[in-house]
Formats: sequence, C-alpha cells, structure tokens
Amino acid sequence: MTRSLILLLSAALISITTAAPPAVGDKVPALELADLDGKIVSLENILKKTPAVVVFLRGWNGKQCPLCSRQFGDFLTKAADFADQNYSVVFVYPDHDDKDATVEHATDFSKEVRLPENFYFLLDPGVTAGKDFNLFWDAKKETVYPSLFLLNQDGIVQFAKVSNSHGGRVSAKDALKEIENR
Repeated sequence: MTRSLILLLSAALISITTAAPPAVGDKVPALELADLDGKIVSLENILKKTPAVVVFLRGWNGKQCPLCSRQFGDFLTKAADFADQNYSVVFVYPDHDDKDATVEHATDFSKEVRLPENFYFLLDPGVTAGKDFNLFWDAKKETVYPSLFLLNQDGIVQFAKVSNSHGGRVSAKDALKEIENR
C-alpha cells in the first residue's frame, strides 16, 4: 500500500511540475539573447515597437535541419508582408554547444543572410530560452520542438503551434493569415 501511494504521489508531482509551452492567452517568458553580431536583443524591447512572431527552430543538433532552412527561407520571402502588417519576426536558433560554437553553427545556417529590418535571428546556446519556453526536446540529437508563437505587444500569445516532430511547422503564409484574422 505504501509503495502504491508513493508512486501515485510521484506521478502527481511530476504532472504538476512538468510545465507546458506557452498557450493562447499566456504571457511568454522573458527572452533576451544575442544576435550573430553579439548584440543583446530583448523581446520586450521588440514588443514595445510591434507585435511579434517568434519562431523556435531546431537549431544545431549535430547537423543543420533542412526543414528549418526551408522555414527560414519561406519567412524571408514574406518579410515585406510581415512589415506591412507591422509585425517583427524573431527566429531563435538553439544549440547545445557553447556560445562560440553556436555562432559558428548559426552563421553556417544563415549563410550570412542580410535580415530585413523587422527580422531578428537570435542565438540560444545551451538551449536556455528553449527550456524557459518549455520546448526542450529531451531526445538524442534534438534541441527544442519547432514552434511558432504569435504575440501581441503585451507578450500575450495570440496563436501557438508546437510541433512534436521535425515537420508540422507553420508556414509564413499561414502565420500571415493568423495575423490578418486578429
């Protein structure tokens, strides 16, 4: 009887302490990360100017993710449309490695792309932000679940999509539809 009670209480404690990613209506955690130039960028400061689309890529997991590359390119082709809607787009590039290795991996990923004024490409060495957003994918050769959050200027989630696989990502076209429906 005692063993069963301990197991039941342990399971209850795990379910209570296992946090979910931000959902519609939730305020997102603070996000302050460096870009490729080492400049610290704060989501709070971005939101003072515009609402934002925050996209968590899988980042570096020992190789570059082709689905991340495709999604990144897709959003870049629609940069003017996001600007027309007065939205910023924030890409978070997670990596298990240290800062220097993360910069190297992210530079390789972004191929020195010149980002539009309303786009940000932020580095998450150690997957700290991914963990803060409860997106950590605790599996071999994984970083975070690919995710997209549409935020109003108060940092409140208006739309959220967290993929539990490599695919199932939100396209730029679908993100723009969600924005237009606001």
